[in-house]
Amino acid sequence: MNLVIRFLAARRDKLLMRLGCWLVCFSLVLGLMLPQQRAEALVAELSMTAVASVAAAYLGACGLPFITKGMDKDALVSSVQRLLQEFLDTELGGISIQDWLGGVWDLTVMAGKLLLGRSLTEEFVSFAQWVVGKYAAQAGENRVYYDADDYITLKDGSKLYLSSMNYNGNNSTVVSLGTIFHFPIDSPIVFSSGYYFANDPAGDSSYWVAFFNPQGTKITGNKFWGATNFCFSFYDDTLFLFWDSNGVFKYCSAVSLRDFNFGAVVSSDESLSIDRAPSMSYIPDGIAAEQGIALDVGAAATMDLDLVLQGVLEDVLAGELTSTMEVAGEAVVDPPAGEITDVDNLGLPALGQALISRFPFSIPWDFFRAVQLLAAPAKAPRFKVDFMQPIEHRVGEWQGDTTIVLDFAEYAIIGQISRWTSTIGFCLMLVGATKRLIWTA
Repeated sequence: MNLVIRFLAARRDKLLMRLGCWLVCFSLVLGLMLPQQRAEALVAELSMTAVASVAAAYLGACGLPFITKGMDKDALVSSVQRLLQEFLDTELGGISIQDWLGGVWDLTVMAGKLLLGRSLTEEFVSFAQWVVGKYAAQAGENRVYYDADDYITLKDGSKLYLSSMNYNGNNSTVVSLGTIFHFPIDSPIVFSSGYYFANDPAGDSSYWVAFFNPQGTKITGNKFWGATNFCFSFYDDTLFLFWDSNGVFKYCSAVSLRDFNFGAVVSSDESLSIDRAPSMSYIPDGIAAEQGIALDVGAAATMDLDLVLQGVLEDVLAGELTSTMEVAGEAVVDPPAGEITDVDNLGLPALGQALISRFPFSIPWDFFRAVQLLAAPAKAPRFKVDFMQPIEHRVGEWQGDTTIVLDFAEYAIIGQISRWTSTIGFCLMLVGATKRLIWTA
């Protein structure tokens, strides 16, 4: 009889194992067949479109709505990116938008409203205050950018606005500025044709710069004597390089379109302005230190995060964005047991407290609190590792950036497989644990 029971138990275990393996394989195949989903299902990815949408919605709620002319959605995003980068260059030493918001990006949506955590809110408060001081000092319409000149489209789709200049040979100077770049160059400026402008590895990377063809062959270069900013201009099929000399951008170098194919030059007539309201508010009244804000942009409660963000940009272009902000939610505080009303002096508050704090009755509550410790917004892992930096002092200096970036937001299928297998594995663990608990009880 014991042999039969053991045989049946072993067969059940094998069947359960086979079922689990089949479910895991089925989930992998199904995950490969289904359309890919973003790794961040509930939290917006830190893309330039998302940042531009939040910036437009927040500034509008503060009383600083954008006004555009002659722009499409890409031009609006590019202009907001340009404004954000100008803020970072002025106030935060020229760090990237990713470095600025990467550690505080916790944007979510609920009932059509954009929810910003307190840390993210504070960063946008600083940005809005800078915008007011630089571009919106008085009530009414204030022009931020007016691009009636030319631009060149780079390989990543962004626009390199060309500066206007008075041409006088080697004594040429810039009249109005376009896109400003900074030394040292963090990464090459790659044009749509594949030609690029970068640090010259043959010289001091902080000062020597050069134009290269797609194969990496240097066409021409120059050395900057203590300059920190530079820009480009175009005249007579020639791309001119200017550098900042005590606040005046002067001629440095030039390369002909015959030798350096920087792509087509596009004429534009675009403007971005801010219509400052007579009264403003950077943050809702009565907000607590740990609370964030909710931006109401007029979106329907059923709209997902992508639709809300895209709708913000469309409303800005149409001049129809109405954005308001309020406190994201009140802090939840557990009331003390002494404040719970007792009934007929039965000691019910103390009994309830004992049931959630005394072993073994506290086990479910302890498990609940343990799960809460793991609760966090969904976010794709992103790692930046520089293996060569610790030994840089042994060789003097590396040429270029040796940092390796692993951004799993680009590999959504890994997140799908991980979620499928972990969910199924957890269910199988519960099944196995429940079976043993019942059979041994």
